[in-house]
Amino acid sequence: MTHIAIFGTGAVGATVGSFLHETGAKVTFISRGKPLEVMKANGLTVHYKDNQKIVHADFVSEHDDFGTPDIILLTVKSYDLPSIAANVANHTSKDTLIIPMINGIPWWHFYGLKGSLENFALSGLDPEGLLAKHIPLSQVLGGVIYVDATMEAPGVVRHRITPKIKIGEPKGKISTRLETLAALFAKAGMENVASPDIRSEIWLKLAWNVCFNPISVLTGATSGPIATDPGTRKLCTLMMQELHALAEKIGIRFALDVEERLAIGVKGGTHKPSMLQDFEAGKRMEIEGIIGAIVEISEKIGYPTPNIATVHALLHEKATIHLPQQTRT
Repeated sequence: MTHIAIFGTGAVGATVGSFLHETGAKVTFISRGKPLEVMKANGLTVHYKDNQKIVHADFVSEHDDFGTPDIILLTVKSYDLPSIAANVANHTSKDTLIIPMINGIPWWHFYGLKGSLENFALSGLDPEGLLAKHIPLSQVLGGVIYVDATMEAPGVVRHRITPKIKIGEPKGKISTRLETLAALFAKAGMENVASPDIRSEIWLKLAWNVCFNPISVLTGATSGPIATDPGTRKLCTLMMQELHALAEKIGIRFALDVEERLAIGVKGGTHKPSMLQDFEAGKRMEIEGIIGAIVEISEKIGYPTPNIATVHALLHEKATIHLPQQTRT
């Protein structure tokens, strides 16, 4: 029986884990606090449309011994990854696959990427080098997930679409282990693609996040107004174009249709991007993964991204003033 451990039972981890549980795999959910207490007592409640199901699985804390899983999914916020790195290592064998499913640029981004930035470490994502120290990059697969889900209460998740997942080897091949993992996601009923170029998938998703997320915090606007107001629409366009040009400078190729990305925002209407949700809840935001890493790469290679840099600076200042727990970098 395949053993899957999920670090982070928020909306993404809970949703993906509930699908994987349907395959008959052993799924261990690592959580803490009230959510853990509720799930241990009642299971994980999953709502989709008018349907409800209860997932009864292993719900443990990060301090429990849950063995060495075959697969570890990292679905915590990107800024929490360094704090769990040692614990991930403690539950990793030489055969364990580790798949981060996080927003933005991952810490492993330049591992095995040919060129002048090969193996360059992004300091904003791993400031103390804990991820590099504890997590073997040879066992990491890249992951990109599209899911619309929210935690309605501790231990209660609602998802509105079937998760769409793209996974790939950092070194860009279609390996046996990648195909095996893709087959598992397919068995679980999730749409998935085994990508030969996972970085292009990461940057394509980032093209939307890099502008809509920060602008939503700076303005308080939801996706629809950001995409339709002439001023913010123009700013989004410029930021996407800068991101695309920067990607090409470091050897990342992906087709960017700006109008298509903006249309996603229009369709989103009153949807609040995740960063705005966190800001309004007084929670720390994923600034470094979504936009800070782009500024760091830009400065590293000397290729300016002025609109992205300006929005990043404004966002950091707002976070510093309004969110005491937000670390300035």
